Amino acid sequence: MEYSVNRCRFNAKLISLVSLLMLCLVSNAYASHLNQKKVKESTVAEGLAPDLTKYSKELEAIKKAQRESLVLKQELQAAKLRADLFKETGGMGKAESPYVLTLTGIGSQRKARIFFPGVGEISALPGSHLPGGWQLASIDDDSVRARAPSGKYVQLPFYVQ
Repeated sequence: MEYSVNRCRFNAKLISLVSLLMLCLVSNAYASHLNQKKVKESTVAEGLAPDLTKYSKELEAIKKAQRESLVLKQELQAAKLRADLFKETGGMGKAESPYVLTLTGIGSQRKARIFFPGVGEISALPGSHLPGGWQLASIDDDSVRARAPSGKYVQLPFYVQ
């Protein structure tokens, strides 16, 4: 009986050793598989690297085109605003817009002395026709309104030194 018990113990140890050996073989095989997979992935990644640089160059070209397009849109918008300002000021640019120098008089006798670039100073009453198709609409204590050649009413700025 003792022989069979020893034999069972031997068989159990043998099975344990075989199991341990099998586990080692499986883990080595799995580690080898992971290494091969890693090598394969790095090879694939190296093969894609030129394509990625190609796409990054294309992306930069697209970004550059978008920036240029945005600048052109902004320039177009600025040109439209300048054209609107030109129409509102009766064909005169900002530097050529008339401005008020002084106000004199009381009530209905109130006069405005207005400077027109390229023309000079003009004293005018409400309703007076001014150079460049302008017409003086009203004079108040703190504002002078005129009708621009475009037909729009504009408050003229005061000259400030």
